Amino acid sequence: MADVAFTEMLKMIQEKEPPPPSDRLAGERDDLASISAVRRTDPSRLARLVRGELDWIVMRALEKERGRRYPAAVSLVRDIERFLREEPVEAGPPSKLYRFRKFVRRNRRTVVAASLLLLSLIVGVAATSWQARIARRAFAVADLRRQQVEQANAEVNLALRKTQRERQQAREAKKDAEEVSDLMIGLLRRPRRLRNKGEVRLRDLLDRAIAKLDDDFKASPASQGDLYEAFGETYVGLELYSRAVVALEKARSLRTETLGLDHEDTLDVMAMLAETYRDADRLDDAVLLWEDVCERRRRVLGEEHRDVYRSLEKLAGYYNEVGRDEESTTMADEALRLRLKRFDIDELDSKEKLDDLVSSLRDDGQKTNVISLLERVLRTQRQQLGDTHDRTRTSMKYLTELYLDDDRTEDAMGLLEEDLASHRKLKGDDHTDTLKSMFTLAEAYNDVDRWEDARKLFQECLDHRQTVPGPQDDRTLATLKALAGVLADLDRPEESVTLRQRLLTQQRQHQEEKELPATLSTLGRDLQSLKRFDEADAAFRECYEIRRRLEPNDWHTFWVQVNIGDNLIDLQRYDDAERLLLAGFEGMRLRQDDISAKRQYRLTEAIEKLVRLYDTWQRGEQATFWRERLAE
Repeated sequence: MADVAFTEMLKMIQEKEPPPPSDRLAGERDDLASISAVRRTDPSRLARLVRGELDWIVMRALEKERGRRYPAAVSLVRDIERFLREEPVEAGPPSKLYRFRKFVRRNRRTVVAASLLLLSLIVGVAATSWQARIARRAFAVADLRRQQVEQANAEVNLALRKTQRERQQAREAKKDAEEVSDLMIGLLRRPRRLRNKGEVRLRDLLDRAIAKLDDDFKASPASQGDLYEAFGETYVGLELYSRAVVALEKARSLRTETLGLDHEDTLDVMAMLAETYRDADRLDDAVLLWEDVCERRRRVLGEEHRDVYRSLEKLAGYYNEVGRDEESTTMADEALRLRLKRFDIDELDSKEKLDDLVSSLRDDGQKTNVISLLERVLRTQRQQLGDTHDRTRTSMKYLTELYLDDDRTEDAMGLLEEDLASHRKLKGDDHTDTLKSMFTLAEAYNDVDRWEDARKLFQECLDHRQTVPGPQDDRTLATLKALAGVLADLDRPEESVTLRQRLLTQQRQHQEEKELPATLSTLGRDLQSLKRFDEADAAFRECYEIRRRLEPNDWHTFWVQVNIGDNLIDLQRYDDAERLLLAGFEGMRLRQDDISAKRQYRLTEAIEKLVRLYDTWQRGEQATFWRERLAE
């Protein structure tokens, strides 16, 4: 400092930052040793002791800015005292921002020049980037428009080719239509007529059409193939199988020429031709052709296609007809295997898939295969899913229906009983599904005349349904009606009458007028069996009045007339009984075609009631007449 001019000294004081005491100690090792000796401490420890808070205190006291120095000497003293008490000091290291500001003040010109240079660089880069972005965007737009133009050109060319192709097809179709029209007009202008009848024989028209096709028909091969196939199918309908074979063979040849042997339309014609070979007693040819169809369909359509396994089933039937029983069995097993592969048991994961499987087998009339398949499915589902799973229960439902349809009543009962037991265990006795299962089993018992078992289940079902869903619910009324019917079958008319009267009351409250006639009719019969003829007469007549108003021309209305007349016999009102019995029988006879096969016996019962009237009335001649009608 002594060697420096006064002005330079002032500038150094103003601008140059003094080093911290710890840096001075570190730079003057000789002085550090003597100072440490005076302080009675180790030099390295002294340097560490000074570094940090003591540095901060000293540097704050020497700060050049007034606002950053201690405001008074007393503040310096207090900070030193805080240090000695090991309390946080107010002084702290200068921040990076403070140091940066000091640097800028010392090097103002240099910093300004560097800032201007940096700013110009940033502006230049930004401008360049902006121009590049505009250029890229313009290039992208141009490229997009180029692609759009190319695409539009391609679409125009495609549309032109399509239009030309459609025009060509339209010209060919028009030509074919004109040829077909000329053919049909020519056939109808000069028909061969039967000598004894003035009508055209379809066979003659077909023969002339075939001859025309063979000679000078100028339509496309595809149209000729369609005509030969149509004519061949018509010949089959007329049972002219030899002519049908000729037409279908030509159709097959044309289909092969235009579409190829493996096309589905060609295979369909081949299948029809094979069927026609069989109808024409050419079983060997039918078998050979069906074998070819099966092989090609299997290769072209894939094993899981419906036409493949149906073709194999058809071929199995042909093998059976020609005595190739072992091959027939093998082919039938293969067809069933493919069915099961298409509907793999593990893939029957929904009711819809099971519906599809059962429906397809039912449509083909394969009841035995349906039952066998569902038995297998049910065994697998029970093992993998358990008895209570929805899919297992759906299979049980279908199998029960098939058992009943196949008169396997005991097998059906077993499944229904298992179903009810499963519902009881899983959901409890009063659950809706349990009651539905209970009602179904009771109906099945009733159908096979196990009336006591049916009565117990109907009674239990009724007891639960009276609470939930309640006495007015349709399901409760249906159960009440079924229980009354079973009691009548058990020859317990008193109880049956009580339940029917209760049912009648609830139906009236429920305003179910359309349900009243059936209840009144069965109530009348029960009252008649109890010899309560006046009450029976009232029930029958109310039933008749409702039916006459709702269904005046239905045969059931006339059957009620017969019942009224029959009851009047026991009331010894023979004239009224005769009038009603004759009118009721005549009304039923005129509507005999409307009576289902299961209810045709009602006509016989009506005649029997007429015989009973005349026997009771001692009109022997009329009784003999109706006995003869009964014998007829």
